[in-house]
Amino acid sequence: MILHAEDSNVFSQKIRYPKSKGTVYELLMKIADYSGYQFVYDSNIINSDEESFLPKGQYTLTEAVHTITKNHRILLEKSGNHILLYLKIKEPEPLPDSNPYFIIEGNLRDKTNEQPIPYVFVNVDSTSIGTVSNNDGYFKLKLPDSLLQSKIHLFHIGYENQIVDVSFLRNKFTTFTLNPQSIVLKEAVIHIQNPMKILSAMIEHRKKNYADKPVYQTSFYREGFNIKDKAMDLTEAVFKIYKSEFGENSNQVKLLKMRKVTNKSEINFFVTKLKSGINSSLMLDIITESIDFLEFGENNPYRYHHIGNTTLDDRPVYVITFEQHKFINFPHYKGKLYIDAERYALLQAEFEIHPRYIALAKPFLVSKTTRDVKITPQSVKYTVNYKLVGDKYYINHVRGDLHFKARKKNKLASSDLHTWFEMLTCDIDALNVSRFSRHERISTNTIFTNTKFMYDDKFWGNFNVIMPEKTLKESVLLNLSKESSITLQEII
Repeated sequence: MILHAEDSNVFSQKIRYPKSKGTVYELLMKIADYSGYQFVYDSNIINSDEESFLPKGQYTLTEAVHTITKNHRILLEKSGNHILLYLKIKEPEPLPDSNPYFIIEGNLRDKTNEQPIPYVFVNVDSTSIGTVSNNDGYFKLKLPDSLLQSKIHLFHIGYENQIVDVSFLRNKFTTFTLNPQSIVLKEAVIHIQNPMKILSAMIEHRKKNYADKPVYQTSFYREGFNIKDKAMDLTEAVFKIYKSEFGENSNQVKLLKMRKVTNKSEINFFVTKLKSGINSSLMLDIITESIDFLEFGENNPYRYHHIGNTTLDDRPVYVITFEQHKFINFPHYKGKLYIDAERYALLQAEFEIHPRYIALAKPFLVSKTTRDVKITPQSVKYTVNYKLVGDKYYINHVRGDLHFKARKKNKLASSDLHTWFEMLTCDIDALNVSRFSRHERISTNTIFTNTKFMYDDKFWGNFNVIMPEKTLKESVLLNLSKESSITLQEII
C-alpha cells in the first residue's frame, strides 16, 4: 500500500542531520542511512551528480529532500522501506486501442562507490518475467497492465536484495542503489568446508533442482564484433527455445524476430570465423551440457577451494574457486562457482580459459582467417547464471567475451578485436510444450543474413531485451550513418 506524504507522520517527524556537502546522490544516501528508507527517483527529474549542501539542523524528510535537490515541487510517497521522489505530472488518458503495456526502466549503482552494477537480476515476483542490467547498469522492462499491482525483485551476488512496488515505478526512469552484503552462514551449514563435498552435493541435487520436463523459453539474443572499441557488427534476435528436460540434450530453436547491422566489408566474413552464434549460448547451460570442471572423475584436471560465503537474494551462498593443476600444460578453465548453501543449486559461474595457456587455445577459437592477418587470442571469459521459477532453476543469462590481437603482415602495430554474445531468458512457459516442426526450427549454427536497420526500440514491440550500452549504441548509429567500404586490412 502506498501512503501519500500528507497521510503519514513519517514525513513530518524531524531528524537532526549534521552539516553535509557533496553530490545530490551522496546526500540522499546519507539521508537514507539516517532515516532507514531507500530513495528511488526519476533521474530525469533529479540530477544525481549536481553538487549540493545540507546545513546542520533538524529536518523532516520532505524538508531535507527539498533542500538537497533545491526543488520544493518534489513530492514523496512511501511504500515499505522505499520512498519515491517525483513531480506531479498529469498522465494522458489511454486511448481505447492503445497498447496495454507500460515500462519500468532505470540504472543500478553500488551504494558505497556509486559504480554501475552489471547483470543485476530484475524479476517480477511470482512470474518468470525478467531481465538483467547491462554493462552500464541500465535495464528496461515492458510489462502488461495486469502486472501493475505486482512487485519487482532486484538482486545480485553479494548485494542486499530490494523489492519495490511496480506501480511505484510505472513509466519512470529510476536510480536504484544496492548495498553490498556479506554474511556468516548458519551453524547448520557452516561445517561443510570441503569443496568436493559441496560440489558433490550440487551434482547429487541436479535432478531435484532443475527442470524435469521440457519448457518453452522466450529468449533475447545478441552478438557483436568490435575493432578498436568500435562496433563493426551487431545482431539481435528473439528466439523461442524448446528446452529439453534435465539429462536430455535435444534443444530446438525457432526464430521470432531479428535484425542486424554491419559494415559492407570483409569484416563480416572474418567475424563468422570467430564465433558459433546461438550454439555457444546453448552450450553454456553447464548444468545440462558437459563441461570438464563439473565432472569429477579420476582424471579431473582441477583443484578446488572453498574461499568464503556471500548472498544472493538474501540466501547463503558458497563460493568455490577452481583452477587447473600446475603440472598440466594445456588450456583448461579457471573461475568461480556460486552454490546455494541450502539447496545446493548452482546459481552462477564465472570462468575463463586459463590466461597462462590462452595462446594454445587458438585452434579452438579461430577456424580460419586471411593469410596476411595474424590472430592471437588474449582472453576468453564466460558468465552463466540461473534463476528460480517456482521450485526449479532455469538458465537465465549467459555472456561470452573473446578478445584477440590482430596484426597485418609486415606491420608492427596490432589492433584489438572483441567478439561477444549473450542470451537472456525473458519468459518460461511449461504448458502444452511440444517440439517444433521441421520448417519452424533453425540450425543453432545459423549465421544471420544482413538486414539494414535503424536502432529503433519500437522494433521489438513488447519483447523484453537487454538495453544496449551507451558506447555500443553510439557506435552502431555512427556506422549506420556512413556508407563505408572499409576493410579489415585497412583498419589494422
